[in-house]
Amino acid sequence: MKNNIFDYKEYYKKASRNYIAVFLLLIILILAKHFFIQTLISNQEESANLVNIAGRQRMLSQKITKDALLIARNQTPREFEYYSEDLKKSLEEFQEAHLFLTQRENDEEITKMFNELETYFNNIVTSGNQILENRSDFQLIPLEAEEIRRNEFFFLLTMDDIAFHFDEDTTKAISDIRNINNLFMALIILLSLVLTTIIIKPISETMKKSFLEIHENSTNIMRMFNTMKNPLFLINKEGEIISVNKEGKKLVNQYDFNENKNNISKNIDWVTINIKDIIKNINAEGRTEECEGTIKDPEGKELYVSVSGFASTYKGEEVIFIALNDFTVQKKAEEQIREIATKDGLTGLYNRRYLDMIVEEEIERAERYDIPLSIFILDLDHFKKINDDWGHPVGDTVLKQTAEIILNNIRLSDIPLRIGGEEFLVLMPHTNLEGAKQAAEKLRNEIEMVIHPVAGKYTASFGVAERRRGETYHNLYQNADSALYKAKNSGRNRVESFIDENSESVSLYWKDAWNCGEEKIDNQHKELFMMSSKLLENYVLTLDKEEALKYLDDILNHISEHFNYEEEVLEKINYKDIYRHKNIHRAIMQKAFEVRHNIEEGLIDLSKAFTFLFDEVVVGHMLKEDTKFFPQINKI
Repeated sequence: MKNNIFDYKEYYKKASRNYIAVFLLLIILILAKHFFIQTLISNQEESANLVNIAGRQRMLSQKITKDALLIARNQTPREFEYYSEDLKKSLEEFQEAHLFLTQRENDEEITKMFNELETYFNNIVTSGNQILENRSDFQLIPLEAEEIRRNEFFFLLTMDDIAFHFDEDTTKAISDIRNINNLFMALIILLSLVLTTIIIKPISETMKKSFLEIHENSTNIMRMFNTMKNPLFLINKEGEIISVNKEGKKLVNQYDFNENKNNISKNIDWVTINIKDIIKNINAEGRTEECEGTIKDPEGKELYVSVSGFASTYKGEEVIFIALNDFTVQKKAEEQIREIATKDGLTGLYNRRYLDMIVEEEIERAERYDIPLSIFILDLDHFKKINDDWGHPVGDTVLKQTAEIILNNIRLSDIPLRIGGEEFLVLMPHTNLEGAKQAAEKLRNEIEMVIHPVAGKYTASFGVAERRRGETYHNLYQNADSALYKAKNSGRNRVESFIDENSESVSLYWKDAWNCGEEKIDNQHKELFMMSSKLLENYVLTLDKEEALKYLDDILNHISEHFNYEEEVLEKINYKDIYRHKNIHRAIMQKAFEVRHNIEEGLIDLSKAFTFLFDEVVVGHMLKEDTKFFPQINKI
């Protein structure tokens, strides 16, 4: 017996040394993962900046064309001088940005594209200078303006290719972050398995022999359990927590080892993860696929995590190991890179690149579901005078103030963008021309009422257009721009809309193509659609807070009942993405109750709250996410 004990001790010392070595490797891998991700973020900032500069070149070329054409129209002497000064400034910025982009060290493909671009760039600059140098030659100016317009078309095509190439670097960086994270996590998991297989299992067998299989090596198992850097939970089949490691305790609310009332589903705020379904699946399958979502720690901080688990035995009892992997840093890194590339640096609004990313999807959705879509463009009146009188820093604060006014006076579903120097655009999904005009008029009035502390009172002109069936974004923008031009020429500080009586407007009504074939689900969808559609009508917005909350509660009850029934149907047909679908339901309900709370506290107005429900539940979920299970229901 002594020899057995002596052999066990020697083996345990050796295993402990191996354990320390693997544990140190785990720490090194975690630190290395963090270092590489931060390095990739730093390296990507220059690429994101290049995307913004390339996008600005597109904007400047369009502005040069616009100014040249306006000069060619023989405006009044004052307007002629205004647009000439604007053209001069745009040409200077256009050349500075081009010099920056071409003199940096580019790869062979980018250099080739810049060589192709050079002719169009030189022609635009030359014609622009000819206009400025020969202002009195009213026969030459239109010819040069037309030359700029022709070259701008080819310049934009080539610059789009350049911007796309720069954008590929950003996309590659995000992919590299994901791949590095996955690689390191795979190594960490592999080392954890090696540690468990080579050290814990042999130690357990040795202790069983040494102590007649009484303790099953529980001490060493828990030591391993408690030293892992990821949150780990040992629970029984009902979800009651048997043990939790140090990292896991940081996520648990009011955990008490002396109480036998700790359930993992209640002691952690699972925001968008249905832990009960995960436990149910493990009990049935023995393991579960990794599930991603968000949770909140006891301080209310939201964390992005992946959850995995497997069934096992502990002290003769069937148990489940639940492991969490916190990838909040990686998630925020992706969001940070995306924001750098899609947000305007001055105002914080979305930029033209973001518009290019989402506009075709919005157009396609409006066309597919036959729902209205409108835009309005606003341009600050006499903004050049503000810059001339007070300087560009003051002009920048005016632009920031305007952006804040826009954000405070549009709906949650509306998409605000800065598309030019003093030009902004608001994309308004499921909004007809009349609704867009009302929103634009409200915003025009708000801008007029605000007095800037230095520049004083200023105004803006608006052009509004509604997309007609089959119309592209290019045509929609041209229509709004035409209306804006009309507003400028009609005295400024006004809203003008584009009306085409020969085109068919889009109306909002239920369509048979949205039926899935399951009668009760279809009836619930129709009822929800009708209730949500009313939220977009003006009369609902006249309700007082108490009436509005009652109306909202009726809708939330209907959504909850519908989600519960839909999940029952999806379980019966063994829908493959059932857990993901349930998590989406959970996230929608959480957001909906947050909206209700914000209405009750007066933090948001009713139009924003009701539009959110229509976007998230009807268009965003019912008409998009739910359609994914339609084919499976139709097979029944």
